[in-house]
Amino acid sequence: MVTGDNVQTARDIALECGILTSDADASEPTLIEGKSFRAMTDAERDKISDKISVMGRLSPNDKLLLVQSLRRQGHVVAVTGDGTNDAPALHEADIGLAMGIAGTEVAKESSDIIILDENFASVVKVLYDLSRSIQIHYVLSGVSQEVASPVRIPEKGMLNRVGSSNTATTANTNPQNQ
Repeated sequence: MVTGDNVQTARDIALECGILTSDADASEPTLIEGKSFRAMTDAERDKISDKISVMGRLSPNDKLLLVQSLRRQGHVVAVTGDGTNDAPALHEADIGLAMGIAGTEVAKESSDIIILDENFASVVKVLYDLSRSIQIHYVLSGVSQEVASPVRIPEKGMLNRVGSSNTATTANTNPQNQ
């Protein structure tokens, strides 16, 4: 779960939603503040980025740094966003998903998919319909859930513009299926 909320609020929400299972989980690198992540070198970020469950008080650039780090490690990354500040991460992701109604034109233009009905279930359906076995981490503006799903990611050129949510979604490839 990545959010602009302060780390304590993010921690509380993550505990309530089951992203973090105990206070013992609520420490670095599982729970991290954007400022700390931003201050790291690329090599340091690469060592911890796939261990992060919750990042609080992040900036749009922190989201971009997270996407870049995960991609350097060979992960397939999908990001959802709705604002102009989400555009760099949407563009950098393997799959960028933007909201069709409330999303800015910049976010839509930076995305591969537009979720026209702004229904998070549509994000799940689109990714499921594209399926290949990967694990998806959904983050919905403070309310998150992690779901393991068979998802198929086609060639980027085959993606149709369908739509998104103000959700950060990361997809990690399953090494057994590579």
